[in-house]
This record gives sequence, structure tokens and C-alpha cells, in this order.
Amino acid sequence: MSHFWQTTYVTLLLTFSMLAGELTFKNVHVRTRTLADAKRSHGYAVHQFELENLSGKKRKVSIQFPAGGQYNGSNITDLRRTVTLGPNSRKVVSLYQPPLSIDSFDNSAFIIVDGERRRLDNAFGSHVDSRANLSIHQPAVVLASRSWNGKFARNPTYEVNIAEGLITQWARHWLAYSGFDVVVMRANEWNVAPTEVRMAIVQYVRAGGRLFVLGSITLPPDTRKLNITQLAARQQSASALLEKVNTISHSKSSGRINDFPMMNEEQWQSGNRPAPNPSTTASSVHALGWGLIRVLDPTGNERRNNRSMLEATENLGSNEQVRMPALASVMAGARFSGSFDDYFPIVEDSGVPVRLMIVILIGFVVLAGPVNLVLLHKLKRRTWFLWTLPAISILTSAVVFATALLNEGFTPTVRRDVITILDQQTQQATTVGALGIYAPVAPGNLEFSAHTEVTPLLSSRGQDSGSNRGIDWTKGQLFTGKWIASRVPAHFTVRKSESRKERLSVTWESSTPTVVNSLGTDITYLCLADAQGNIFEATRLRAGQRAKLQRVAGKQTVIDYLNTNLLLSTDKNTPESEYLKNLTPSTYLARLDDSPFMENPIGRGQLKTHAVVLGVLTKAEAGP
Repeated sequence: MSHFWQTTYVTLLLTFSMLAGELTFKNVHVRTRTLADAKRSHGYAVHQFELENLSGKKRKVSIQFPAGGQYNGSNITDLRRTVTLGPNSRKVVSLYQPPLSIDSFDNSAFIIVDGERRRLDNAFGSHVDSRANLSIHQPAVVLASRSWNGKFARNPTYEVNIAEGLITQWARHWLAYSGFDVVVMRANEWNVAPTEVRMAIVQYVRAGGRLFVLGSITLPPDTRKLNITQLAARQQSASALLEKVNTISHSKSSGRINDFPMMNEEQWQSGNRPAPNPSTTASSVHALGWGLIRVLDPTGNERRNNRSMLEATENLGSNEQVRMPALASVMAGARFSGSFDDYFPIVEDSGVPVRLMIVILIGFVVLAGPVNLVLLHKLKRRTWFLWTLPAISILTSAVVFATALLNEGFTPTVRRDVITILDQQTQQATTVGALGIYAPVAPGNLEFSAHTEVTPLLSSRGQDSGSNRGIDWTKGQLFTGKWIASRVPAHFTVRKSESRKERLSVTWESSTPTVVNSLGTDITYLCLADAQGNIFEATRLRAGQRAKLQRVAGKQTVIDYLNTNLLLSTDKNTPESEYLKNLTPSTYLARLDDSPFMENPIGRGQLKTHAVVLGVLTKAEAGP
């Protein structure tokens, strides 16, 4: 390109950069891009920026927002990412916002190129506007492709948002879709979508999302079609899960006023509206991980197609599945405005030793007052009171601090309860769970994988001691600032969808399975169902250990599909006899000493882990 055309191109970019959401300086052009400017009450929101380096030099570019005034409180005060642009290169950079509001008076951001900073107006939308960030008592949010053009109706129990870009411009990471309850598109759009976009949406479904497609598509190999009987059983298991949530809520909230009455699934998620019949729409339903794919048959009549999608969307209110998968204890805590520590305790006793502190304070009063004055009077050094009193105060403060440390020490406590669905054929692992951290001294930054959705669980009564919360996406997902305060329990829900190589290797000799524990940690208890539903079990398998399993005489699986809702009700007190209810033929269930599928964000501390893996075997591993 000649110098004339380069100058003309830069001049045009500078002219268009006067528009909202665009900026050019130091030969770097920045433009905002939005998947859908939708308000949502759970999951992450994606903020995308198109960066183009117009120079022949390498540029270091940082995106940081908000740039306006700050309220602080429970909001996010700093979201940033730094990338390097090669000469004459272009890159789409994404920043993901956890389900807390951006702390700002406006929606401007700072663009920093090689240390020089400019303000970019209209850089992001207000995507999240709720502290009730597990979607409970909130309407569902739908993302529809542009071809629908808003043709199927909105409903008080859900909101349809039309994507602003073509399917080829959609985000390529599952977290970008995690804030939506369902993604709606046509088969021809799915078929022309980039492979990375399809993979991201499939990962989103595995993590608990829903995909509705009009027309036939090629489904992932680990999908399982559900018949009418299985759909009815799935509804029953969802109701059973919510009944357990109600039971936990009632037992924990007894003696205090509840903000919300006990509700069934339809009332809870559908605004007290009867659930539609899933079989009324001509479609097939397929389970994938924690989520669902519904494939609707096109009729050739656009009006009927819109009606079919409307009926399918109405089923968001039915209890095919709890809308966002979360442990029963966490769901119970989210339904009320009390402390999450009542439902997911981290340490048995995190209270201050009150009696001992009172004794120390009484001793301080006696020593600093009467004893100090009498002693100084006898020594005829009354003026020393000006320094003895501060000295005794400092000494008492040191004793109080030392007592607190001796009572709890410096070591933080991390509790992780996680459940992983591991498909050994596709090598896909999808994890759902809860994380709790209690630290005598605030631990500082929290490090999470870039594939992990982290939802801070904040009391709706505003009892929050955090401040200056930030996330840096330069390398993974780094939570900066005061997400965790000293001696205050902090709770998070986590979801993770990624490719993993861990597995339970299974070989067969006659009708007896031999396993190798390649899950990366010790197995406390293992039960396995072969292709015919026969049950085998073992206990205490060390990492890397090979062992033969023993047949459990007279027992077989009781279901024929992956019952994920029953998994969500599993806790550390679940007896081993109940594990069989979660097994389907060609699967295994392992209880682990640790979880290789969920990180410890502070990298140290006393770990309390309850981990369960539901593994799906390949055909060769399921039996001879």
C-alpha cells in the first residue's frame, strides 16, 4: 500500500473514531463490539474490542474500565486485560465480567498504548444489575440469532435478546454465553458458524445451558436423546432436588423470618405459571452434560416455525432441569437473605474467643488504671503516666492480636464441594460446585482458570466487607483487590467446562473389570456399571494404582440416563448406597480425596474437599 493510501486510510479511521465506541491513537484503532446488550442475573457478560495495529511496530495495548467515578461497595471497580499486537495485525480482545455490576457513573474505558492513555466513551454496557446472581426469582434471558429478528414473543418470565452481529462474529469462549439461559438459532446458521463458535456453545451447554435449533444439525457424540419417559423422570428428579432445597432452607431458616415462601419449581422459576407440556412441540430433546439441546422440526411455514420456537421457549419455565446447575445447599442459601455460611460452612468455629478477650480487657483496665497510678505514686513518678498508659495500651493490643493468631493461626481454610461429569470418549470435563474461603489474614489475589465461571455469593442484606474488586484477564483470570476480608467467610459458586485427559482406564478379563486410577488423585470409593447395568465397586484406590473390581451381587442400575439433578443433591454425608441412584449403564461414580478439576484459588491453606466424578465410559470400556 502506497504512502498516499496509508495516509487516506488513517484519516478515515480518525474521522470515524469520532463515533461512539471507536478510537484511534498511536496508530492503533479500537472499536467496541457487543454480542448482545442484555441485562442478566447470572453468568458472565463479554465485552469485546477490535484492535488493529496500523503501524509496522509491535504495540502493547491495555484495556481498563471503568474510567468514570466509583461507588465501590460490592461492585467491580477494575476490569482489565493487556495484549501485544504484532506489526500490521488485528485482534479481537474479550474481557469477561462476573455477575456483579460495574462500579461507575458512566460506561467509558481507558485504552493504554505503550504507556499512553486515552478515554474511550460508550465502551461497555450495564450487563449485570442484580446481587441475586444465581438467577433465582429472576426471568430467563434468551440469546437469539439475527435471523429471528424478534419474531417470537417476549414473555414476563423470559426476555429475548437478538444478537447484534452475524453468527460468524459471535464469541469463541463458553463464558460469553454463560449469562444466557438458552441460545436460539437456525440450523443453517449453526452449519456456517466457525468451528470455534460451535465449540464454545457446546461447552456452554455442557455447563448447564440450553441450545434450541430449528432444523437438523450434527450433534456432539456425547449427546443422549431423551424419550418421553426419560423427560418425565427428569422433571421428577428436578422436583425432588427442589424439595431437598426446600428442606434445607426450612431447617436452616427456622426461627427467623423468611423473605420468600416455599415454592415449587413452576412457582420458583416461572412466576406461578403452569409448566407447558414438553411434548406439544415437534422436537427432539438431547441431554449433554448438565444441559440440553432441543432440535425443532421446521415446517416450511415461517409463522409456524416462530410458533414452534415460542412454545419451546415457554418450556424454559418447566422443570426439565433447574435453570442454572448449583449444589442444593447453595441454592437453598440463595433463596433467603441470610448468611451463606449457614448453608455452606467453611470452618466449625470462626468466632472470637469472647471470654478470653473480656478477661484481657478487664486486665488492661485494672493494670492501666488503679495499678498504674498506685505504683507511680509510690515511685513518685506521676508524670510517667503520660508514657506508661500508651505503653500498656500497645502491649494489650499486641496480646489481643497474638491471642487471635494463636486461636486461629495464619493458615486459611478452603472448602471445595464439586461434581464433575467426565466424558471419556470426548475427553470433556464439566464441573459444578461451591467454594468457600476463610482466612485469619486476607489472602490477597485469587487465581482462577480462564475456563472457570466464578460467581461471588453476597448477602442480599448488604453484609459485605469486600472492596476494590478487580479482575485482570492478561494471564488467566486473576481476582485482585479485597474479594476476601480477614476473618469473614467468603463463598462462590463455580462452573467449569474444558478438555481434560484424566480418566479411569478400564479393561475387561472375561466379565471382571480391571481399572487404573488415572484421575490424578486418590479414589475413596468407586462404583462402576457395565453396559448391562451390573454394579462393581472398590475402595481406596491410590493415584496410578491398578485394581480389579468386585461384583456387587444382586444389584443393578435403576435409571437409563444421566440423572444430573440427583447429582446436585449429593453431599459429603450421602451414604454409598445412594450413589447407585446416579449410575446409568456404562458409567462410574468416584468419590475423591481431592479435585483435579477445580483449582485452589489461593494456592495454599487447609483444604476441605468433597469431590465426585461421574464418568461416562467408551463403548470398549463398558464391557467385553
